[in-house]
Amino acid sequence: MVSLFQALLAVGFERVAPRTLQRGGTKVEVKFGSEVKWIVSTPFGTASYLSQRAALHGMVLRLALTQEDLSIIRDLGVEYAEEELRNFERTMKRVEAARTKAIQRYINAHNEVRRSKARTRHGYPDQD
Repeated sequence: MVSLFQALLAVGFERVAPRTLQRGGTKVEVKFGSEVKWIVSTPFGTASYLSQRAALHGMVLRLALTQEDLSIIRDLGVEYAEEELRNFERTMKRVEAARTKAIQRYINAHNEVRRSKARTRHGYPDQD
C-alpha cells in the first residue's frame, strides 16, 4: 500500500517544496506537529484534514481529483479510494446542488440590490 502523498505524485501532482505537492490551482501540504495535518488549497477554498482519508474526500469535494485519478489511486493500493470511487457520482451531485444553490443566492442578492437602488432612484423609500 502506498501513502496518499505517493499516490498524488502518481496522478500528476508535482513536489514543489518539502511535504508540498501542486497540480494546477490545487496545493496539498502535509504539516507535522502534535498531529499530522493535510492542508488542501484549491480555487474553491482551503481546508485542513487530520487523516489521509478525509483529505482525499476533501479533494474530491473541491473538484481537485477526477474519477480517473481515483481509479489510479485505488489501483495503487489506497484502500479508501475505493469508497470515494463508489460514491463519486453521488458526491458530484451534492457538489452541483451546492453550486446551484450558491449561484441562486448570489443572483437573488444581486437582484435585491438592483431593486433597492431603483426604488431609491424613483423616490420610493427603502422598505424593510
